[in-house]
Amino acid sequence: LLQHDKRQIQRSHGQFQLWYAQATTLCSHFGAFAGDGQMFQNAQHHLFAAQTAMHQALPEIQSKGQVSGQDWETWIFLETCSRVISWLFVLSGVILAWNPVAVTIIPPLPCPIPCPSDESVWHALSEAEWQMAREADSSDKTINLWSLSKAVFQARHLPDDCTGPRAI
Repeated sequence: LLQHDKRQIQRSHGQFQLWYAQATTLCSHFGAFAGDGQMFQNAQHHLFAAQTAMHQALPEIQSKGQVSGQDWETWIFLETCSRVISWLFVLSGVILAWNPVAVTIIPPLPCPIPCPSDESVWHALSEAEWQMAREADSSDKTINLWSLSKAVFQARHLPDDCTGPRAI
């Protein structure tokens, strides 16, 4: 996939494809840590492609996120998007740390995307286990990636809920 023509993938799928965002994020991660200059350069391109794909997903993320009483399938979609977006911020920081002139600054997405959930919720093997784990999850649901990004960029104190196991 590192060598695959991104335009061809995007042309064949006019709408958001979560697998594409995940794959380009993984390629960016691999390239950023491979120790090879060309792969590092490719990592920046993949990071931008993943960010562009996730930006295309914003309307779907917002509409699915506003539904109360989400089902397991919807939660998996939203949680996966949240984790991809969170990792894009981390990769952006890594790439910038290794190459201060890199053009990989990922702007915060200006909508309330939930922070990744606790691992106990993610590891549920069935919808019933997932529902029980969600009920037991006591994390603050008012914290989202937008408010967290603003706190980081403004050097404000992070909520305690973001410094434990759910920390990015």
